Amino acid sequence: MKYLNKKKISCFFIKPNAKVKDVIKNLTKSNLQIALVIKEKDKLVGTITDGDIRRGFLSGLKINNSIKKIINRKPIYSFDKQSKELIQFTMQNDVIQQMPVVDKSLRIKGLYILQDYVKNSKIDNPILILAGGRGKRMMPYTKKVPKPMLKLNGKPILEHIITGLKNQGFYNIYISTNYLANKIENYFKDGNSFGVKIKYLKETKPLGTGGPLGNLKKFIKSSEDIFIINGDILSNLDLKQMLNYHKKNNSDATMASIIFEMKNPYGVIKTKLDKITGFKEKPISQTHINAGIYILKSKLFKYVKNNQKIHITSLFNVFIKKKHKTYVYPIHEFWNEIGDKAKYEKLVNN
Repeated sequence: MKYLNKKKISCFFIKPNAKVKDVIKNLTKSNLQIALVIKEKDKLVGTITDGDIRRGFLSGLKINNSIKKIINRKPIYSFDKQSKELIQFTMQNDVIQQMPVVDKSLRIKGLYILQDYVKNSKIDNPILILAGGRGKRMMPYTKKVPKPMLKLNGKPILEHIITGLKNQGFYNIYISTNYLANKIENYFKDGNSFGVKIKYLKETKPLGTGGPLGNLKKFIKSSEDIFIINGDILSNLDLKQMLNYHKKNNSDATMASIIFEMKNPYGVIKTKLDKITGFKEKPISQTHINAGIYILKSKLFKYVKNNQKIHITSLFNVFIKKKHKTYVYPIHEFWNEIGDKAKYEKLVNN
């Protein structure tokens, strides 16, 4: 547990009239995962966490909306005279990552952060990286090189992914391979030189995005939460936050999503039967698209047979049909899918 005094966090205070995009910028800059909403004399109005924003997106919140609807006006806080031992117990027992410290007038004095207490610990949850596709949309680049091994800034895409995982504390990595598998295996070997442990699941035929789970079953404990990540995804998403969300909801399967906004170029007529009730000029519709990052409980692997070709979206339909708990986890962090030649060239040339 770490304590930050007011001087260290005051530049990250935010006013109640701010917009959602201001809070996202605030959270990105501070890396505190919480914004303290204050009024005059630095009195605490409430808090906004990363999770509050994600839940807001699920309810239709847009990036230019006011933050007023997502402010937690009854946050858990401690007084500046309370013992550090009691505060630490409360945070660990209630799984509270951040706790504002205030005086009797609710003026901000500092902030306790539990995450720093465990930040450098290793995380045992296995990660499966899907790297077996042919990358047909990337031709001719993938004629002799598998897509995850195409270079960005001098390193293969897959190396960027693995380095990011290691920096977050994940080390237990499985890579599913098929097309030009030797290029991947010869480069990363057992992962030791990259600070991780790597095992390969070599597909004898293309298995889709869900099929490799059948080959992973024999390596996995019966009660584990497993990450699955597409081998062409670059993101600075904090996977520990996603795992906390998955566990807090007792989710069986969690899918990360990207908010996709589409602007209608026309004015829309609102009607009731044949009567006009109003107009909406060039409305923006908001949907969630699959971000290619998932967490599954290992018990769900029973739905995948060895060497069965199936896509993970089809598996989610099975999970839903079988009444398993499935949740979406909206992300606002940097995310880029290198899905085709144009996207790759844009990244390389920028």
